[in-house]
Amino acid sequence: MWLGAAGVGLILPSLLLAFGASRPRARTLPWAAGLTLAGGLALLFGVIVGAQAQPLTLFPGAETAGSAFDEGAAHYRPSGWEAALGLGGVALAVIALLAGLRALPLLPRRLPDEPPSAAAPAPAPAPQQGAAAAPAAG
Repeated sequence: MWLGAAGVGLILPSLLLAFGASRPRARTLPWAAGLTLAGGLALLFGVIVGAQAQPLTLFPGAETAGSAFDEGAAHYRPSGWEAALGLGGVALAVIALLAGLRALPLLPRRLPDEPPSAAAPAPAPAPQQGAAAAPAAG
């Protein structure tokens, strides 16, 4: 898990951003962000699941007793309702993110290294006041 957290989440995105100059930055940045997210999830998985899979020895050499069946590693499979609740939480977070991105000007209209879109109309020249413009000689 540490290899996933450090390698995928930190080292690989850093190398991608540092040496990915051959590709446009508009394509490199989402990959680096996704790898960072995957590394963070690997770290959380290692910490949370690892701590729950093997019970701790709180007092070495002493016998402790609990009421939650502390005999060994627990086996657990979430029910359909629990899985739906987890997916609903993820969906609620995505909806909140999209609503925030729509309401707040957090994203640029285009990245700095992208050329302006050909579909965007060019600004119209300002009309001259007073005299009529003479036709261009050519």
